Amino acid sequence: MAEKYDLIILGGGCAGLSLARELALSKGKKLKVLLLESRKEYKNDRTWCFWEPPEKAKKGKQIQAHAGATHQWSMLRISSNLESIFFPCKNRPYQMLASDQFYQAALKTIYSSPQIEVELGAVVEDAVHHFQDHWEVKTSEGVFQSSFLVDTRPDSVNPNTTSILWQSFYGFEIECSDAIFDSSIADLMDFLPGSDRIAFIYFLPMSATRALVEFTVFAPSPLTATDLASYLESAVKERVGDTAFTILRSESACLPMGLDVPPRVADASYAKVGVMAGSARASTGYAFQRIQQWARLCAASLVQSGELINQPSDPWIVRKMDILFLKVLRSDPAKAPSLFLSLFKNVSPLIVIRFLSGEARALDYLSVMRSLPATPFIRELFRPLLPREKEVHQKVSL
Repeated sequence: MAEKYDLIILGGGCAGLSLARELALSKGKKLKVLLLESRKEYKNDRTWCFWEPPEKAKKGKQIQAHAGATHQWSMLRISSNLESIFFPCKNRPYQMLASDQFYQAALKTIYSSPQIEVELGAVVEDAVHHFQDHWEVKTSEGVFQSSFLVDTRPDSVNPNTTSILWQSFYGFEIECSDAIFDSSIADLMDFLPGSDRIAFIYFLPMSATRALVEFTVFAPSPLTATDLASYLESAVKERVGDTAFTILRSESACLPMGLDVPPRVADASYAKVGVMAGSARASTGYAFQRIQQWARLCAASLVQSGELINQPSDPWIVRKMDILFLKVLRSDPAKAPSLFLSLFKNVSPLIVIRFLSGEARALDYLSVMRSLPATPFIRELFRPLLPREKEVHQKVSL
């Protein structure tokens, strides 16, 4: 007979662990929860970055979700072949959280709750089934039933999936034999020349000898680590020169930017959450803090009212601004460096951080719009009325 739970969480990545952790911390009704994860062990396989939350958040539970940030920077740099600017963020440092730190902290809290079970190495063997009063999941570890189901499993990137752009990146964390890095400054975007694609180096030095170096491309089609490998190797070589180094680990991903999110399943007992379900900010790809917000809201709703909550949608103005910005980038990739430099140069750091972190105030939107040249955005708004241009859908030429 299948074992029954109040909630089954499919996938023990960032979203799944965050929800389970919030439920373990909740002080109300204790739900019987099962988290199913296909991997047998957790490894340091990725990093999440974000600006430190505002002071009011530090006083609450929010800060606990990412305690133990691996490193932080109070100065960022944005560069192109024509210009380089520094972006001070002392009041809201740019923080990096290594996944192994997050996994360990989340699992420690989850395992402390007797009401939450974790099954590692549990592979879902069939499509989940919804019956009148419960969900049924068949796995390699047995058959399980629940009243609620949250699916956080990552979807495979499908070339047919509609997204304005794709953010593809491949990175190495390296350790050098000599002290050659300035760990006080991180390169948020070091743009490379090119008129048919947006490419930049993302460089996070954790010490004088250790750094994460990533090669990132914004393009109409998703790219693989293999597509980016030679460019990443060149980026590392540029940073280290003749200094010997060791590759400690690698990470890669492909994130949708302006995803055409599928309609949500019209069932109050089911939620689909993750990057391919709208968890990442369209114009940036930032997802970690948004997932933490959803996990807190969803856990509180389940405990207090027995209702699931999906990832909250961005405000209307944010969605419209993001979509227009991405369409401008897609139409004229060569303008990307100047547009990003204009934003970081002409708007105060706190406003930029609030805008990129989803905390913008009414006047912040106006400041962002005023910082950017109007012509490319007006042209994009009227593009449907202009003579049709031939669209290119094939893979971007690197």
